[in-house]
Amino acid sequence: DHTTNNDVSINGGGGGIMIKPSVETILFAVGVLTCDIGSFFVNVAFYGFLFHLPTKQALILALSNSCFSCASFLPIVISGFIDVSGYTLPSVLLMYGVVILIGSGGVCWLTVPS
Repeated sequence: DHTTNNDVSINGGGGGIMIKPSVETILFAVGVLTCDIGSFFVNVAFYGFLFHLPTKQALILALSNSCFSCASFLPIVISGFIDVSGYTLPSVLLMYGVVILIGSGGVCWLTVPS
């Protein structure tokens, strides 16, 4: 009796949570749509700064227009970083979140008048 297991491991190396390819395809489609909708919301949210920072319009429009490009390029960067460093996906996403928190906090600290 030869059976094949087509389940895919989330953590890699055969360990961790196992999901079926059909579920993986659905999760991938939902993830892509969520990222696309999220980058659209971020793009629109940047326009709220135009009222508060009228002297920084070029910076705000540049950041707003870069949302889609960054959202498309980040999975490639994250995948490459995982291949080079050997970190797991959850740990890389946690590091990415910390970098975003520090970076966005720094930009807000420097640009928003208090």
